[in-house]
Amino acid sequence: MLNESLIKDDESFSGLYFSFVIIFILAFSVLFSLVTASMPATSDLYALLSFAVSPVAIICATLFFVYLKGESVIKVCGFAKTDVKYYVIALVAFVSVFFGLGNVNTAFVDFLSEKLGYDATPITLPEFSAINYLSVVLTVCILPALAEEIAMRGIVLRGIKSGSVILNAVIGGLLFSLFHMSPMQTPYQFAVGFIFSLIAIRSGSTVPTVIAHFLNNFAIVTIEYFCPTLFAVQGGWMLAIIIPAIICAVATTAFLIIGKDNGKAEKGNLKGFFLCALAGIVICVLMWISSFLG
Repeated sequence: MLNESLIKDDESFSGLYFSFVIIFILAFSVLFSLVTASMPATSDLYALLSFAVSPVAIICATLFFVYLKGESVIKVCGFAKTDVKYYVIALVAFVSVFFGLGNVNTAFVDFLSEKLGYDATPITLPEFSAINYLSVVLTVCILPALAEEIAMRGIVLRGIKSGSVILNAVIGGLLFSLFHMSPMQTPYQFAVGFIFSLIAIRSGSTVPTVIAHFLNNFAIVTIEYFCPTLFAVQGGWMLAIIIPAIICAVATTAFLIIGKDNGKAEKGNLKGFFLCALAGIVICVLMWISSFLG
């Protein structure tokens, strides 16, 4: 069992949880590879199962740490009632980031490819059918939204008490970006992680960000199946969407930053957090580099 002092210190506990989540993901990935060794990698079932590996690993790690913490799942994971305005803000944030920063991320990947020789391998969804579409919605939209928000905006972010909203949100964005261990969406994942962290801090709840995260993934999947060329089209009408979306994203971020603080700032223990999260961070960085090098 873990040292009791680590469990009681929220920041050390959150950092340790982050490291264990990454280790669980890698362990489940290895197990998945062994179990599906005889399964064709091009099959729809293989793709669906591969999508579920990470969120299932996160859920298992979370249940283990909730047990160690000795508190209710609802409290540890950040499920709490909050003002309706934060649901509206989360929806606005999703729309503005999705339409405003998608092309920015594409430009980043193009830069890596053209200047640094990065070979981006896009994620391939199973062939369209009603069953496959619903299965992808479950494994790519619902499970990751729930698992990743519980992990990153729930246990990890809620355990950090630096006393600075901006600093906490930056840490949340950086960890969320690293957590995916892939160069393909690094700027987009940082932006999403930063804004969602602000929403979670201000609202005191992970529920609005779970919904926004689901909508983000659902939009990506649905567009990929039904309108895959949507963002490939260039023209004035696209700029008419992107520019207001970016402005809206900036305005939403500013609104969240200048909002009233939620109670008295607490003295933090960021050193304890990063020491305990170091193993997970190092693994993420190494996996990011490995993915970049191909």
